[in-house]
Amino acid sequence: MITSLPIAASLDIPLAMPVDVPLDVPGRPIGTATGRTPMGRPCPPARVGGAFTALIASGRLDLPLPAAGATAARWRALADLAAFDVTLARLAQAHTSAAAILIDSAGPAPEHDQRWGLWATEEPIGSLVARRGRGGWTVHGVRSSCPGARVLTHALVAARVITDGGEDTREGTIGLFAVRLNERNVAVATAGSDGSDGSASQAMTGADTATVLFDGAPAIPVGESGWSTGSTGSTGSTGGSDPDAAYLDQPIFWHTKVDIAACWFGGATGVARTLFAAGHTDHEGEAGHLAGRTDRTGRTGRTGRRLDIHALEHLGRVDAVLMAMRCVLETAARDMDADPDDVGGSARRRALRVRANIEAGATEVLDRVGRALGPGPLCADRGYARRVADLSAYLRQNRVERDLTDLAAVVLADLDPLWW
Repeated sequence: MITSLPIAASLDIPLAMPVDVPLDVPGRPIGTATGRTPMGRPCPPARVGGAFTALIASGRLDLPLPAAGATAARWRALADLAAFDVTLARLAQAHTSAAAILIDSAGPAPEHDQRWGLWATEEPIGSLVARRGRGGWTVHGVRSSCPGARVLTHALVAARVITDGGEDTREGTIGLFAVRLNERNVAVATAGSDGSDGSASQAMTGADTATVLFDGAPAIPVGESGWSTGSTGSTGSTGGSDPDAAYLDQPIFWHTKVDIAACWFGGATGVARTLFAAGHTDHEGEAGHLAGRTDRTGRTGRTGRRLDIHALEHLGRVDAVLMAMRCVLETAARDMDADPDDVGGSARRRALRVRANIEAGATEVLDRVGRALGPGPLCADRGYARRVADLSAYLRQNRVERDLTDLAAVVLADLDPLWW
């Protein structure tokens, strides 16, 4: 288990992220007893890839595996990183989730010169197919919305299996495959060339999301038989948006789905810190930092106004919501560690519940912080504006409505859905 997750000062990321402290609820001064330093601004978009590469090379993303006894520590590290920079955390989360899946499937752990992505869960697979020929498996087709398209060296991708006429029970199912992205058979489409990746928004620009073209790229099936031999498993994970994707029945897949929710929580924490800093009561008992004054971390307050009674109401509610989000994650971590192989069959339902609760909480935090502070910080504070834009995009890129539909199917299939 790692004990800390410091970021190199040369990357202009002035944040120490210890994982041996409780999940953070804003209000505690940053940079005091916990060893935290001032949060500062997120990485410039052009430098996110370099920061991501440095994190991996240093071993600082070798997080505890999910459901291995230290799941809360894993999520604290991801949440702390997202509180600083949502885009950087998104790339880090995909890498650590891919690593966990590879290790769980008896595959090798990624090396420190490898940068992995996970293009298998949040977006449709598009036209991707995996063919098994005499020379092994290859992936063909186009996949849109691939984060880290030019930064990553490898990715786990979902593709529909085609066996070219051979007798194989996997024909037509969806399997998970490991692909090296620096092959000549893999190319990144020019932004906007197909009308799908050109973006007028500055949100998540550092994630380098693009359409990737696969033209017979060599691939390796992940898990036993590529985890594509059936539609249900012994985990109790019935329901779901794709009954042919048997890899979705693996507990590890649902364990890592919650990694994303941990990043949402961290992103909401980062947004909320601006409100807490603005409303902090100084030694004279004066609420709020006026423009030009500095807070305890040496930063200048930029709200341009005191917090009125309505803003304070929002601040109180934000604190309560963040505590509820933290409790949801801590409970899920304990339950996951207690049943790593999902003998109880609750992995899918737990992941969907957690994601639904954290998404709702993060959305409320964004709304209430914006209402409390008004438009001023969005115009004057680049760090805050980046966090708001990036977290908003991150939440919307994950189809939570689909999660809720899947959760309803799982609940209705349960013999005792009214557990409460």
